[in-house]
Amino acid sequence: MNQHEKVSQFIPVYAVILILAVMASIYRPGYFSAEMVYMMLRQAAALGVLSIGHMFVMASGGTDLSLDANMMTTMVIFMSFHNKLGAQWLPVGILVALIAALIMGAFNGFLVTQFNVAAFLITMFTAEFINGIRRIIVSVTPMGPLPEAIAVFVKGEQRGEFPYAAYILFAVAIIAYFILNMTSFGRKLSLVGANSNAAELCGIRVKRIKMLVFCISGAFSLLAAIIIAGYTGYVDQETLASGMAFNSLIAVVLGGTVLGGGRATVIGTVGGALATTLILNVVVLFGFEIQHQYVFKGLILLAVVLISSLTGNTGFMKLRTKKFGIRA
Repeated sequence: MNQHEKVSQFIPVYAVILILAVMASIYRPGYFSAEMVYMMLRQAAALGVLSIGHMFVMASGGTDLSLDANMMTTMVIFMSFHNKLGAQWLPVGILVALIAALIMGAFNGFLVTQFNVAAFLITMFTAEFINGIRRIIVSVTPMGPLPEAIAVFVKGEQRGEFPYAAYILFAVAIIAYFILNMTSFGRKLSLVGANSNAAELCGIRVKRIKMLVFCISGAFSLLAAIIIAGYTGYVDQETLASGMAFNSLIAVVLGGTVLGGGRATVIGTVGGALATTLILNVVVLFGFEIQHQYVFKGLILLAVVLISSLTGNTGFMKLRTKKFGIRA
């Protein structure tokens, strides 16, 4: 039986969105014009895609802090093909960048599964390693304007029209929802995150599942990087993805995915990306300096962690293991 997402998982994050929207509207009537909403959707699209990939890792019980490094490195690879060989090499550049993203994801998954070290530590170290290699090879030089074809694919719309990036996010969300809720892989992922020992006893290849989710996260990081670059129109490798791994972590946990694995929600993760984007815009609206966003993000993540700790997340683990006749 498939484990579909429950409304109770993602209702809180949409309640947060509603409260913030009401506060912003009261503070500045007319704030949510069509242009402002479209701008926020463009901002949320890249974060949403990245967060969905991160959600798969977190559903397995891990965390991927190498996303910033993956995004910057894959875009450097992609842009290197364009800058040195010309626009006709765009498909090859994207393919090579995707392969690199999958390799980096597999590298993370290999280290996590083979050495049994906490994923956040492994990915924090691999992020530094990947960034170091990138800087040795290409220094920190900006990679220049994005190819027009990619900008059109991402930005596409005329002024005042619904942003294309939002369509990309919705398509990714639909695919991820199907994978997570309607496939055997999704069911296995839930059990691996809830209780990896029980999953092993059930015959599930836990290491393979964890390898795959890191590969998924790596691939989605490339798509998120392309979306960001598509709207800025320029690839500065040092600022392209700054803070995105942390933002995606906030979006995923705010959306209702359980810390420690076992339960995830695509609908909630999309809501978490929207809420995180709205929070950052409201911070500016209320007159705070942009630096204050880091304080707010830290407080939000701390609050989510504390609430998760106080309410406990053992119930879902017991539920999943009970179905397989195994004690947690």
